Amino acid sequence: MVEYGKPSGSSSAKPVASIEQSIQVASSASGRPSRRQFEYKHIRLDYKGRGITQEINILDIDGQRIRGWGASGDVPTLPEMLAALGKDGWEMVSHVVNQDNTANGVTFHYYNFKREL
Repeated sequence: MVEYGKPSGSSSAKPVASIEQSIQVASSASGRPSRRQFEYKHIRLDYKGRGITQEINILDIDGQRIRGWGASGDVPTLPEMLAALGKDGWEMVSHVVNQDNTANGVTFHYYNFKREL
């Protein structure tokens, strides 16, 4: 077994724990390691026009079309939506662009978020 942090050939060096002993594992009441659990949110959107103003034309969240947001009933801009998601604890984990100009002229953006339960 290799002991990390101990100079080779040095007998005066203080031995350190093995990697397994160094890693602290959070345990549940049953004594088994607990695992962090997450929930996920999937967003698909298309910008109005060329997307310069970041106004959203089409917005689908978790497979449902969103036609209004909050009391105003307006669909948010991307910065407004990202700020609201961040405030609620969502972390963006991926963003993919699917540009399909030949079939229907729509460029969809797919965002995936997660947050710990």
